[in-house]
Amino acid sequence: MRKGYIFAAAGAALLTIAGCQTKPLSAMSYAESKQYVAQLIDRCQKEGVTSRQEMELCVHQEASADEAKRVNAIATRRAIGRALQAAAASQPRTTTCNRFGNTVNCTTF
Repeated sequence: MRKGYIFAAAGAALLTIAGCQTKPLSAMSYAESKQYVAQLIDRCQKEGVTSRQEMELCVHQEASADEAKRVNAIATRRAIGRALQAAAASQPRTTTCNRFGNTVNCTTF
């Protein structure tokens, strides 16, 4: 099966799906998106897909799976960041006060 033909078939499915785990399709350059489609096609061919219809479905499914992984990874990183911020905010603070005559200066660490 010619890859050029498959690129055209897969293009429609990929326009609506950001398929890379680390970068959405909309943020990819032309060369990057072309390389990504080639990777999806290779995955599908390794799974034994040969017909045009199956290839379109497979590429769409693989891109959807990549998008789900990417979205999940972003959500996980955000949750970890929020948890670390909450942990830092809940740490006990130390306040030291010094008195100079009628003035008291306090510093919290």
